Amino acid sequence: MREDLAQRVEAGCVVVTPNRRLAAHLKREFDLKQAASGKTAWPTADCVSLNAFLERTWAEITRCAAGAALLSPQQEAVLWERAVADSPQGAALLHPEAAARAAREAWQIQCAYHIELDRYRSALDEDGRAYLHWSDQYRKLLRAGNWLDTARVPDAIIVAQQAGAALVARALVLYGFDLIAPQHRAFFDALARGGWQVSEMAAQPRAGSALRERASGIREAGE
Repeated sequence: MREDLAQRVEAGCVVVTPNRRLAAHLKREFDLKQAASGKTAWPTADCVSLNAFLERTWAEITRCAAGAALLSPQQEAVLWERAVADSPQGAALLHPEAAARAAREAWQIQCAYHIELDRYRSALDEDGRAYLHWSDQYRKLLRAGNWLDTARVPDAIIVAQQAGAALVARALVLYGFDLIAPQHRAFFDALARGGWQVSEMAAQPRAGSALRERASGIREAGE
């Protein structure tokens, strides 16, 4: 772990990474660094993936105030399957579960990049119109159950903050992101306006080596 990041973690900074694998790696690196310095005990490094941080932040907001219940990925999948299965397009599909998975992935991208597909409804092909219908049905299911899915958590947190919900401000480092989607950028900007100290840090580059070998005895096609 790079020294400047380790110092921030020791000071209580939360580190947000693109995925769980990198967060776990940073925790291990921090523990190894602490052990090598001769320490026998130390606070756990607060390194979490982006999705875990969003879930934790929503839980903090709704701890003292009512809010929509956050669905698990499995629960979201069930709702998408229901939205597809109950549609005229879904009745003609051989594998509606696969269509539901694809629709869910498209929904996540649509939310992350603030894509307003309704503006292009008249220009969409048959598949695009089917997706719009499914996403409309999916939104209705969410509203009916007062549920929130992971794709809309950043937006929900921003709205809650604007309505007066309080979050304990902390220092935060975005570590190892190649790209931050507009939705997530707006979320972190909202945290900064709420008093958080938000900064970005690139992952530490690692030297590598490559070896190329050609296997002998392999005949070319046609020989």
